This record gives sequence, C-alpha cells and structure tokens, in this order.
Amino acid sequence: TAFLSRQLHSYGAENKGEADDLINQGDFYTTKAPVFSYISLVMNAQQDPWKDARLRRAVSRAINRQQYIDIISLGDAKPNGLVHWPTGSYALPEEDLNTKYQPYDPEEAKSLIQEATGASTLTIKLMYPTLDPIPQYLPILLEQFKAAGIEVEQDPQDFSTWLDNYRKRNYSVSLSLNQTYESPEVPLAFQSSWGPIGDKTFAIGLEDSEIDAAIDKANTTTDPEELIKAVHDAQILIYAKDPNILHFYSGYSYTLYWNFVKNVPQGYGTTGIFLWNQVWLDL
Repeated sequence: TAFLSRQLHSYGAENKGEADDLINQGDFYTTKAPVFSYISLVMNAQQDPWKDARLRRAVSRAINRQQYIDIISLGDAKPNGLVHWPTGSYALPEEDLNTKYQPYDPEEAKSLIQEATGASTLTIKLMYPTLDPIPQYLPILLEQFKAAGIEVEQDPQDFSTWLDNYRKRNYSVSLSLNQTYESPEVPLAFQSSWGPIGDKTFAIGLEDSEIDAAIDKANTTTDPEELIKAVHDAQILIYAKDPNILHFYSGYSYTLYWNFVKNVPQGYGTTGIFLWNQVWLDL
C-alpha cells in the first residue's frame, strides 16, 4: 500500500507472480536479479552415521531439487551445486549436476542404505530453525526422505538456539540457512577442514587433505580462466568423495520501482548497494 501510494519508491515483490500482478497498477518498472543465498542440508561428517560415504550419497540421491523449485518458487529458480549458480561461471553446469554429481534417485538411496546398514531404513535426527523459509522446505524434505527410506526425528529450535548449536557443530543433520555469498570462496570454505570462517565452527567438510589442497588452489589462483577451472576441479573432487553439505536452489528477486527512480544499479547483487549514490529521482 505504501508503495502504490508513492510513500515508498521501491518494493520487493514476494515472487514473479506478485511482480506481474503489480506492474499494471502504476507507472513502474521491474528489476530481476539472482538471489545469492540458499538453504542447505548439512551432515556432521565427524559423527556416525555420516562418516560412511554411502549414507552421505544416499541423502544426496534422496533430494529432488526440482520439486522445491516448482512448489516454493513456482518454477522460477535453478538447482545449486556446491557453488551456487548465481556466481556464474564458477558453478558447474546444471546438466552435469542433474546427471553426474547430484542426480535424484531414491531407489539408489534405498540400495545404499541397505548396503551400508543392513536395514531397509535409516533413522536420522534433523535439527532446523523454525524461522522462514525453513517451514516451506520441511514437508517436501520429509516426503522425499520417506520415499528414499530415510525416517526423520525432528528437532525444531528457535533461531538463537539453532545458531548456537550449528556454530558449535552440535548436531547430526541440520537444515540450515545461509547468508549472501557472491563468490565461491565461502561455499567452498564450508567444505574445508577449517570451516567457513577458519575456526572449525558450523561445518568442516570431510577433513580431507586432498580437498583442502584443491580449495587452497582455488583461493590462490588469480588468472580468471584458471580460477574457474580450479573452482570446478575442487567441486568435482568433493563430489567424488560424497560431500556432507548439499545446497538446494537459488531463485530470483523482483523489485519494482516507480519510473521516476533513475539509474538503479542492476546485475551487481548486494554489492549494488554501494552504487546507490548514483540513483536519482526525476519528479
């Protein structure tokens, strides 16, 4: 209401549908940008049962990212690999993700569980914050896990409790929020032995020296083309060892502006905030 009455000059629509509904109600234009954050499923690979690569792979095969995209984002999103697609060339191709690195295959998940445990089902304890948008993901995840032979004991927590447990790595499995990452460094750091901020908090990957070396190479490569290859190589290596951290998807944001708002920076992600001194109003 404030936007339509020109009390506000911009409005972040909930999704593309709302942006489309509003665009004809005034003299507006819309900007579309990738969302650089996402939801992840994190398994604590320093604890059983996640020391077993077969069970990490079973969880990966149980996840159908397209279903989340279709239901939560109304089809307006793309699946994420270990480095999310909004980072551009640093992400692995979507086709490779779907067919080689993280295919959806609940029957394979069942076979892996049987092979690793001798049982037809795997019971896990899932920690998650009750903060949005986690409640939208949860019923889909429970449905997909059940189809793959994974039974879930739920452990919902208020945000501050969840964050403290996540930081201390006091969990078996966590459905986790992420901040905005506009480059591959932090997503890869989650897969390292030191974790995303270098102090062994939140998640520390597989504690694998070969993976650490590949991540170090990516972090110290400066030639643009070689850097892309190093980031790809690190991801492919991690997939070969069955990662314990899996990302779901990233969508798009839609922001509407009155047409008198000029020179809005586009295509910069949140770093565009630093360019807002160039925006002006033609009233």
